Amino acid sequence: MDLAEVPEKAWACLHAGETSSAELVITRHTTEGDPVVNRYLTGSDIAGIEVVVDSTADSFGPKDVTTWACTDLNAALELLGCRHV
Repeated sequence: MDLAEVPEKAWACLHAGETSSAELVITRHTTEGDPVVNRYLTGSDIAGIEVVVDSTADSFGPKDVTTWACTDLNAALELLGCRHV
């Protein structure tokens, strides 16, 4: 799935969850069709947005789960300037 295909309402819901909590799960598929799951998390105990990338089902990938701390949604979308936690 291309991130441009994610409805604006989904991003707005995630943003609204910064004071309580929210989670947006997006599954993209590799060229071979294997799923890579991205979980975008916000909440009062999270500074910015946390991104959890699960590539354990990717036959040709690293088969791991990584967590990133990002300052905002723009950084989180490309993991630019995000810190690995």
